[in-house]
Amino acid sequence: MARDATETRNKLIRAGEQRFARDGVDGATLRDIVRTAGQANDAAVGYHFGSRDGLIRAIVERHMEAMESERSQTLGILGDADLVEVVEMVVLPIAELLSSPEGRDFLRIAAQLAEFSGVRAAQPSTDIEDTALAAQLGRLEDLIAEDIGRQRARERVASLVTFLTASLAERARAGRLGADEMAGGAITVSNAGMHGLAAMTSIIVPGQAMILGVGGVRELFRPDAQGQPALRREIMLTLSVDHRVLDGVSGAALLNAVVDGLAHPTRLLFE
Repeated sequence: MARDATETRNKLIRAGEQRFARDGVDGATLRDIVRTAGQANDAAVGYHFGSRDGLIRAIVERHMEAMESERSQTLGILGDADLVEVVEMVVLPIAELLSSPEGRDFLRIAAQLAEFSGVRAAQPSTDIEDTALAAQLGRLEDLIAEDIGRQRARERVASLVTFLTASLAERARAGRLGADEMAGGAITVSNAGMHGLAAMTSIIVPGQAMILGVGGVRELFRPDAQGQPALRREIMLTLSVDHRVLDGVSGAALLNAVVDGLAHPTRLLFE
C-alpha cells in the first residue's frame, strides 16, 4: 500500500474512533468522519474500507491485534495459572486501554458493539477463535467450572467480560473531563511477578498518587495454628504512596482490600 494511502487510512481509522465514540456507531455520519480526518473526498471511507462496517472492523482489529500481541506472551504459563492470575491476564490488556485517547475511544465503541465477539451470548466467536484471548477465557471457564459447573461458568465468564467492557467504557465516557485530565492515572500496578521477581519496590510515576508492586506467586512453608509447617501460596505486595495525597492508614486499608480480593477471588467475579 502506498505511503499516502496508508496515511489516509490511518487518519480515517482515528477519525472513526473519535466520531463513533462521541456520536455513536449508528449516529456518526461518514461525512463527519471524512471531515474529521481532514479529507475532501466523501467516498474516502468506501474506497479504503468498503463501507461503515468495514471501517468499524478495521478499528476493532487494530486494537484486538495490539492486545493479542500482549496476551500471546502468557500462553506458555496459562496452563499452570490459577484463578487470580488468569483474571489478571484477561483484565490488564483491556484496562490498559484507558491510558490513551485511542484506547478510551475504542472502549466506548466496544461497549456499543458488545455482541461483536459473541461473548455476551456465551457463544464461541469466529472473531476470537484460535486467539490468545480465547485460550485465556477457556482457562478461566475451566477454573470456575470446578466449583459451579460448566454452564454457569460459561455464563459467569460472559458476564465478566460484558461488565468489564461496560465499566471501562463508562470510565472512558467520563473522559468528558478532558484529555489532559484523563491522560494520566492515580495509581499504577507494576507486575514484577510476570518477570520472575518475588518482590519489587516501585517508584511512583510522576503525577500519580501511588504504585502497587505485585510479585510472583511463591510456595512456602509457614506454621499453621498448631505450629506445624503448612505449604502456603503467597505473593508479595508493595505499595508506595505519595504522603501528600494519602496517609499510611489509608494506604494500609487499600492493601487490605487488595489482599481480601486476592484471597477470595470469586467475590470479584460474582458479588
